[in-house]
Amino acid sequence: MLWPDELRSTDGVRTPPADVELPEEEVQAGVALTEALSGRAMEDLHDEYREALEAVIAAKAEGVRAQPPEPAEAPSGQVVDLMAALEQSVQDAKAARSGHGQEDATVHEIKTDALAKKKTAPKKTAARARKTSPRSA
Repeated sequence: MLWPDELRSTDGVRTPPADVELPEEEVQAGVALTEALSGRAMEDLHDEYREALEAVIAAKAEGVRAQPPEPAEAPSGQVVDLMAALEQSVQDAKAARSGHGQEDATVHEIKTDALAKKKTAPKKTAARARKTSPRSA
């Protein structure tokens, strides 16, 4: 969506000619660039959306109403209990750590008094900001 001031006039816009001819070198350079960037050959690429759209258009041209394809059934997998998986992961990590001669981690309490007493920089007030001298012209 654009605001009215963002719209531009189309008076100076020309439509490109329909019969544009490209030199063979430009076509080959474009193909080489696409292959280099994608890492796949152009013959391997196909547009599934275009194929499906062409099938719908062909069906409509024949007067047949195309039925939407049946959605693929989601694979019915096992429901995973995330907390059980996390606990198992922690147990596995502890077992791996104990096998290497490392001790369990120690837990230290955080002193809440030290955090509460932490000083912050004083805030500037509006009155203090107004006390600055104006610049002379």
